[in-house]
Amino acid sequence: MKSFLSGASLSIDARLLSRLITCMPYLLCLTAFCLRLFRLNFHPIWFDEDLAYQRATAALDVALASMNGAPLYYLLLRGWAELTGHSLYALRFLSMLCGTLTVPLIYQLGRRLLGVRLALGVAFIATFTPFYIYYSQEARTYALTLVLMLVSLYAFLRWRATLRWVDLFWCSLANLICLYTHYVTLLVIAAQGAFLLATLPLCWKKIGTFFAGQTLVVLALVPWLWRVQNALLRVVAPADSTVLDPWSILARTWIEFGVGRAIAPPFSLYLAGVPLFLALAGLLSLFAKPSFGRATTSPWTESRLILLIWLIVPLAGTMLLPRASVRFSPKYLIAITPVFYLLVLLGLRALHQESRVLFMAGLALLIGIWLLALGDYYLQPLNKLAQRSTLPIVMQGERRLEKSELLFTRDSADRETNLFEQRWI
Repeated sequence: MKSFLSGASLSIDARLLSRLITCMPYLLCLTAFCLRLFRLNFHPIWFDEDLAYQRATAALDVALASMNGAPLYYLLLRGWAELTGHSLYALRFLSMLCGTLTVPLIYQLGRRLLGVRLALGVAFIATFTPFYIYYSQEARTYALTLVLMLVSLYAFLRWRATLRWVDLFWCSLANLICLYTHYVTLLVIAAQGAFLLATLPLCWKKIGTFFAGQTLVVLALVPWLWRVQNALLRVVAPADSTVLDPWSILARTWIEFGVGRAIAPPFSLYLAGVPLFLALAGLLSLFAKPSFGRATTSPWTESRLILLIWLIVPLAGTMLLPRASVRFSPKYLIAITPVFYLLVLLGLRALHQESRVLFMAGLALLIGIWLLALGDYYLQPLNKLAQRSTLPIVMQGERRLEKSELLFTRDSADRETNLFEQRWI
């Protein structure tokens, strides 16, 4: 009788665990939505959001003349503003939706690479990380860019596994849309090509098919690059360009990835040491013999290789760009954030394999740091460079701006910063 009851109890526990695992992705998506919606218009509008707002509300020819970056986000924001209004809350809501979509996409990607349980862990991290919440509450292109990158990578992995044309088509389409959202997509395409060369060295037909498709994707961007070539050269290769200091890139990147932008240095540098330590522990675990996910018994599995290439290629590409140091921002490396958080999760897993005490200590520190960062973010307005009090027109107006109200015109698109300071200081 006792053995029967014990077996029944184990069966019930297994069913409950299965149902919990099934429900967890939905619960995490709901939590992510609430966290990104909470106090959406609390932080004042700042310079970049102001430009996004004006490009979304100005006459189309004037807006296009002011752009030197990829135009798709601003065009989408125009349509969104027509549907929802021109308030700051409405404009940021589009980024909030994209930021929420990041969680299920990372879960699907993690499930393909690492399995269901680790995928739930990385989705949990993506739900609460301050970096993702910050860019989900800013009327800028980066939340949308990350969503498109995740779609592209997922379609690429499906194509790599099945070699079906339809998966390659969706990968190429996502890359094309993402290129017209932000130019950093070129680093993602480079990472996909590097992974393909590393895993299919003899299948030149498949490699040629992929590179032919991505060449067409890049060529489809050429008409826009030709249109903005003069302005683009001033941004990508200004006269005072220098090679970026690798230490500056790594330090600023791990601080923002680890604790977001709410906590000021040098305290943020110390706090970011915890997620950095976990990410390094996860990176070292990639070289361990036990495999994970869908891997084989070889320590160099495809899952590990894609994580390493996905991390190294965009980071190396950014360091080689001739950009002035003052213009670098960790948001340009948003493509590698899913890998960073996957490595943080693998670091926690490695600690758990060594000692439960170490695991609990690492998890408690990580949660405590993020609670501190989120508390500061939700309660204190950010004191960012060039941040100003809320733009009255954004908060009050449900209308298009007149030309006299614009920060830019066709003839003065390169004087946006000066005009902003003259009007809002």
